[in-house]
Amino acid sequence: MKLSLILGKPRPLSKETAWGCFTTNLAAPGCGSLYAGKPVGYLQLAFYMTGFVMTLVFGLQTLMWYINDFSKTQESGDMSGILEIWVHFRWPLLGIAMSAFGFMWALISSVGILREAKDSLNGDDTKPLPPLLHRK
Repeated sequence: MKLSLILGKPRPLSKETAWGCFTTNLAAPGCGSLYAGKPVGYLQLAFYMTGFVMTLVFGLQTLMWYINDFSKTQESGDMSGILEIWVHFRWPLLGIAMSAFGFMWALISSVGILREAKDSLNGDDTKPLPPLLHRK
């Protein structure tokens, strides 16, 4: 099996597939958009993952600073303590903001995918549905 990141031609989606894309975007922002054939999913995934990695890396550094040096900041009692807190917390906060932006962008794309989806029972309008069988 060959794995490729190249998108195929966009196709009309059924409501069920669109809901699958919606829930996939909730779990992994951008992936549901990619499945729906939207190239914007690459950017959504990049924003979310970059923000997640920034939050993780800089958050751990901030946690280590907090454990080791935060009490010194509290003892100073002037504005330099607030500035030092900001210096350590700004990068994790930027990571959280980037992740939130990627997530919200994917959520908005998901709503658009749901609106574009065809309302059909079997997801393919070219083939008719089989007849219903009734029991007697």
